[in-house]
Amino acid sequence: MRTSRPSLATVILTALTICTAPSLTAAPALDACGAQVPRVLARRLEAKYPKNRLPRASDSKSSCMNDRVRKHASACLLVTVGDFDGDGLRDFAVLLPARKERQPAKLIVALQARGDWKLEEVPIGLHTVVGHIGLSSLPPRDYKETPAAMGRGQAQRVIRLDYDGLALYACDSWMNGYFRIAGKWKAFALSD
Repeated sequence: MRTSRPSLATVILTALTICTAPSLTAAPALDACGAQVPRVLARRLEAKYPKNRLPRASDSKSSCMNDRVRKHASACLLVTVGDFDGDGLRDFAVLLPARKERQPAKLIVALQARGDWKLEEVPIGLHTVVGHIGLSSLPPRDYKETPAAMGRGQAQRVIRLDYDGLALYACDSWMNGYFRIAGKWKAFALSD
């Protein structure tokens, strides 16, 4: 009985499949959020905030994501970049959902510092559901507090930003600005 020999193309394809199969299954593919966070930073965040986890694009509701993708070509609402401390280096802001329900998410800003990351937690209250929440950076300019946030007889506050700020917003609703001033994060209601 005569057996046929496999073609050279079949041998090469089989070898490539065998050689690459372990690497295809070794680690899950990064989604749109995971791809934006540098690996070293991701490990630091996971180690420092064990009750929270790295965000995934699927954490955000599709209606919010569709609007974001049209405007910014990114499917991740929970990670943004900017120069939040004015040193000219690229910093990251990451909203970390809680691992358990009814626990608050944490907004962490990772400032580049001498080849490492300085992690700062920005106080955002007790947001436990991140499905309708997003982050974006705010360019340097003057920002006015929304009149709805002012008490009776208060003057409207204005803040001048010389470097990037951070916006936390609910899709089609409110937006709060967070600005790093003299090493501290200050909240500012931008819209209601």
